[in-house]
Amino acid sequence: MQDVVQDAGFGMHQLLAAGAIYLAANVLRILRIAILCMQDRTTMRRLISVHMLLLWPNSVLPFKVLELVRLAGFVGFAKSHVEGGAIWLIERASDAIALLLLTAWLSFLVVPPEQLRLLQLLLIVFLFFAVSSAFAVKTILPYFYDDLLLRSRSKHGLAGFWIVCRFQEYARIVEALLKGRALAVLLLAIFIWGLELFAISIVFGGSNIESVVSRLIESLSQSDARIREFQEPIQIFLLVLVIAGISLFSIRRLRSNAD
Repeated sequence: MQDVVQDAGFGMHQLLAAGAIYLAANVLRILRIAILCMQDRTTMRRLISVHMLLLWPNSVLPFKVLELVRLAGFVGFAKSHVEGGAIWLIERASDAIALLLLTAWLSFLVVPPEQLRLLQLLLIVFLFFAVSSAFAVKTILPYFYDDLLLRSRSKHGLAGFWIVCRFQEYARIVEALLKGRALAVLLLAIFIWGLELFAISIVFGGSNIESVVSRLIESLSQSDARIREFQEPIQIFLLVLVIAGISLFSIRRLRSNAD
């Protein structure tokens, strides 16, 4: 194992230190889930189990492809599908805000590379659509709700009424989940990504901010050649483990529901 790590360009002590920091970041991620689910311990345990099951595979597979599996796990194992999706959305939104704040801070320290500016633009676009959607759901959809409820009797009208109801349900759940907890969730996201930046700088021996920023971009897509060389031998094995684990988890839940 040590020879493989050294051949990939990592030092064993660097890998261990970065691994410890990465675990600390994920302890904070688990704490964030616990804060969002504090009123329902059953949902809390289930979502933490989903997070831990996908922790390592999601960190090495390219482009975070298992994030979609994680979303499916949250939707399937939360108290309701809507609540699971809302918790996942809150996590992603807080991560986007934290990354935008941290990269903006880094931009004041160095001239931002083109990749960093592109990442910031994507984060801004995501947050713009998130805020715009929240505003629309809060202020505009109630008028559609009243109109569809009182006037529409067609199939399309009923479908539109159902969609409006789902969006309003999402809005109510997100508001309830964030009530009194929004600042804690955001601070945790900032600490999480701060720790992950620190882990990146340790693994790659980043001696300056430019190096850390460059590695941050590469780590988000796992595009660096050394990372690919280290990941390729274990990706298929991890994917098989994840699929098997999710299948067993699903079977166990179905059996418990049947009982």
